[in-house]
Amino acid sequence: MFTAAKSAPQAASASAESINLVHQAFHSQALSTPNAPCLIDATTGKTWSYRQTQLKVLSLAAELRDSGTNADKVVAIYMDPSPRYVVSMLAALTAGGAVRS
Repeated sequence: MFTAAKSAPQAASASAESINLVHQAFHSQALSTPNAPCLIDATTGKTWSYRQTQLKVLSLAAELRDSGTNADKVVAIYMDPSPRYVVSMLAALTAGGAVRS
């Protein structure tokens, strides 16, 4: 089956509407599978569910917003890769900032 090709502006508009940013994709996944495993801490072996992770992300994002994080701010993250790093990155993006690690 063939469909008519979209013009360049139509194609750009359609693809822009379907773009899911990483933090948006995370929150969507957390809503659809809250009890599924999300992160595993390699040092402790503890598994964090999407619900647990999302609660940490939203809490830190609120703190970042209260501290002035918005669309024109870059949040620097300096830590070893870990679940807390992932939470920090997602929180900065959820708060509206950009991430520099």
